[in-house]
Amino acid sequence: MADEPLTALLAWRVRVEEDLGRPLTEEEEKFRDICGERNASSSSTAAAIQSKTTQWTMRLWKEEEYRRHLEEARDKRLAARRKKFMPDDIPKYVRCYDNGGEKEEGGSRDNFTVVFSGRYRDQKTGGMFVYIGMNGVPFHPQMGIGMHGESRVQIDAREGWAPAMGRKCHLGRRIHFEDLPRDCRRLVMHDYLYLWDLVPEAHDTEIDMGVVDRFVKETDGNDEDAE
Repeated sequence: MADEPLTALLAWRVRVEEDLGRPLTEEEEKFRDICGERNASSSSTAAAIQSKTTQWTMRLWKEEEYRRHLEEARDKRLAARRKKFMPDDIPKYVRCYDNGGEKEEGGSRDNFTVVFSGRYRDQKTGGMFVYIGMNGVPFHPQMGIGMHGESRVQIDAREGWAPAMGRKCHLGRRIHFEDLPRDCRRLVMHDYLYLWDLVPEAHDTEIDMGVVDRFVKETDGNDEDAE
């Protein structure tokens, strides 16, 4: 009889942890400990504990169900938003340029420039347009170049419009996003997800690159330029 309440508590804990898919929180552990310290010799106490744990379990289930509902609704909304702003995982509102690098006349080491277009200017950019200048290996600790800039006007549309795909401006020839080396695409995707609030982590200033890599394909891009 003395072990009955504790056995019930242990069974409850296992059942709850399996249902929630996670260990109990510190608060939940405290509740379990308080119950376990009660007089375990009385069957009425065992029944009271069982009733209390049942109520607590139902409360936990309701809270977890509500949390899951919110997360599912959020994920559905973000999936629809990503479909609009990056169909096939390709950012829709960027313009990419390549000036050919130092081997080309007028080229530079940071030969790739990506301009973020669209109506994203808000509290995240202070009303400024943003862009990135980089070489093919922006994350390299010694050779990498990856610099952010901002302007009150779009730097590739000084005359009111940007060049068409394949045409040139002072930033170089306009290319497809897929033609950028992979690390360049990763850097651009990081900022794009943040600017357009396309993942839950976009409310933070830093998005883990593991999240970014879910949207950057391995085989696309001109990785020869990254050498």
